[in-house]
Amino acid sequence: DIIVPIHTVAVLGTTDERVADPEHLTIEPWEIELLLREGDQLVPGVSRARFVRAWAGVRPLYQEHYNGASRDATRDLTLLDHQARDGVAGLLTILGGKWTTFRLMAEITLNKACEYLGAQKPCITAQTVVPGVEHGPYWLGHRLHEVEENYLQSELICECELVTRYARDVGKCRAPSSNLFARRFASRCATGNGTMPGRILHVSRGGNSSVVSQQ
Repeated sequence: DIIVPIHTVAVLGTTDERVADPEHLTIEPWEIELLLREGDQLVPGVSRARFVRAWAGVRPLYQEHYNGASRDATRDLTLLDHQARDGVAGLLTILGGKWTTFRLMAEITLNKACEYLGAQKPCITAQTVVPGVEHGPYWLGHRLHEVEENYLQSELICECELVTRYARDVGKCRAPSSNLFARRFASRCATGNGTMPGRILHVSRGGNSSVVSQQ
């Protein structure tokens, strides 16, 4: 029931199933079929788009009184004060939330801890940059800029995965076989479907990629 556009792709979601073991999670075929079917209700024809990948994760949801329906469980974060709740001093538990609310979860937890400790220092997590992201190396625009500006990267071969001719040549060294699937995995091209594998193989054999594109 959710479609989220993200740069060059769109994400469809989500299913909601209880898991017995968070360490062993599998994606069932019926879940993918359900998301594609429901996605068509929101954007007709989306199920016919190129399928790139599927992933799943475990999210802890807290309910004070469980009624058997996880859909009814709050997606909000919950702070448990075990001194007020269970008579156990010095213990706080933060539950729920998600990756995008981790700063807020930290702030709420530490503010409560400071309250017990009598500390007045304000939380600075909202103003603190996560280490390693100052230059945005994981931002798609940053990667595209490098591809376009760096001469060594040369021609862009696969726009979906931002694979260049240089990366393709490296892939040829890693997978010298003319096997199409081996070449795809080595170069990261056409992770989903489409005619890109044929173009890659054609070019690697000395052909003209524009001819394949026109055909």
